[in-house]
Amino acid sequence: MKLNITLIVIISVVCLSSCLLAQEDKIAPAVLEHDQQNHDQLEIQLAKLLKRSEVKVNPDAFTSTNRIKLSRPFFRNENGQIIDGRSTELPIEVHLYKKGEKCLVKIEESFYPLSNILCKAIPPQ
Repeated sequence: MKLNITLIVIISVVCLSSCLLAQEDKIAPAVLEHDQQNHDQLEIQLAKLLKRSEVKVNPDAFTSTNRIKLSRPFFRNENGQIIDGRSTELPIEVHLYKKGEKCLVKIEESFYPLSNILCKAIPPQ
């Protein structure tokens, strides 16, 4: 009987600890910590991921929601007027997530880690 109680306690502890470890690895929607350096790093890393020379993101991007849409800028002439306003390229939707201590972006169906960027998980509602 004493052996059964000990066995039940050990199994319970193992199950609870594995549940806690599993929760740490969950991916959660996140928002950026508001910081200019964070914002600058985000633009640099998104440009590399999207293979563009540069990406411009609004200063309030990822501050209230975990997703943004990126569109290519319009081509302009030397006077600043739009040359051709038509674009057949659809905007790219980017989602921000947090897994453990890392921030990730999801572009299409793939996740990419971000370095030197601080984000916080959005509490579930």
